[in-house]
Amino acid sequence: MRLARPLLAVLLFAGCARALYAAYVSTSPRAPDDVYGCVQEQLRKLRFSRTQYDTGDRWIVAQRIDSTGQVSSGLYRRTVDVIEARARPDASGNTTIELKVRTFDEFATTRGLTQEERPASAAAKREAQQLALACSQVT
Repeated sequence: MRLARPLLAVLLFAGCARALYAAYVSTSPRAPDDVYGCVQEQLRKLRFSRTQYDTGDRWIVAQRIDSTGQVSSGLYRRTVDVIEARARPDASGNTTIELKVRTFDEFATTRGLTQEERPASAAAKREAQQLALACSQVT
């Protein structure tokens, strides 16, 4: 019985947890390389700067500083929106676009800069949806 209570508490807590990020999946009839190029172009148009990428895997991570973010803390520096995108061929011959949108608050502590994830911002989610729509259409 002693073991059952902590296990039950962990299961209940895990069931109540929700993801802080937003995920979107879209498909395009275009080739994966074309979709990857479209994603890069759209991120530039949305003023996101590329921070990591792998052209072989068609994966890119980009971030943008959100100047409207505010946190009541003397350690707060800024809010950062991050979009992670991947373009993959699927079994039907189309290209799948996977987007993961995250938002972080950055703080300056005595240990250095730290980031705390918070729910993805509405603006970042909206722009990720625009990106998915733009790159899933045939031009």
